[in-house]
Amino acid sequence: MFSLVIPTRNRSQILIQALAHLELLSYPRSKFEVLVINDGSSDDTRQMLEKLQVGYRLRVFHRNGQGTSATRNYGIQKAEGTHILFIDDDVFPCPDLLEYHEEAHRGHLRRLVRGPVINIPSLPLPQESPNLLYHYSQNYLCTSNASILKSLITEAGMFDEHFVRWEDAELGVRLKQIGVSRHFVLKGFVYHLKPPISFDRRLEYARNDGLSAAQLFQRYPSLKMRLRSGLHPLNYFRSGLLTAPPLRKVYESYLTKKPDGKLAPLASSLLAEREYLRSGREHLKKKGEKS
Repeated sequence: MFSLVIPTRNRSQILIQALAHLELLSYPRSKFEVLVINDGSSDDTRQMLEKLQVGYRLRVFHRNGQGTSATRNYGIQKAEGTHILFIDDDVFPCPDLLEYHEEAHRGHLRRLVRGPVINIPSLPLPQESPNLLYHYSQNYLCTSNASILKSLITEAGMFDEHFVRWEDAELGVRLKQIGVSRHFVLKGFVYHLKPPISFDRRLEYARNDGLSAAQLFQRYPSLKMRLRSGLHPLNYFRSGLLTAPPLRKVYESYLTKKPDGKLAPLASSLLAEREYLRSGREHLKKKGEKS
């Protein structure tokens, strides 16, 4: 039996659409449950969930803003299925997603199953078939489309609630340490709604990612983790050249005048990477690591 664990906070409109979409799953209703953990929403999430009627087993829990990792851990603890399937409140699975995950787990007791996550800027969902090879990912654990035995998550120690972001990457390291293999199911895909965000919000995400990358490297120091995080001298030097003060002013001016211009994606990417590296490097320096 699968338990689909979905944390949510202040996203009632897209959450309700995502839950309604789960009606399209072709998997037997008796073989899965959906757990929605409302993490202290201040919008109408509670009221919308109370009104929602679906044909599958839906279990709703309300908590007081504990954070994503704590919310997922709570959902795992409450789950009654043997396998946990992680998706998000803005994820829309293909109808036979659970069949693909079930088949990949059959005969394997220490396996994590992943599938493609296809980012889309808006609804409705694309009508044409996606190029799944393009969406193959080497990321070990992604909580938008991943399943694993509940007992293995417990054995690994659950999500670390101190991580602001990258909590899935950190748990992935511990799962690998206890001998859990990863299997990617190309046909078991989901669409992930990722609308454009403001530049300031992107910089905020970059700073949090940099902090989490530094925490991950500190916990598991190695050359491989250093390279994976990107927090190394070569990247500092390259970013320093490309975002030197005169150039940075040019990028910022361009984004102010032409936020949708042809060069806007490049300019915003360079500035976001600078924030990522700066945040991670500062955290390493505070902790006495060589940056």
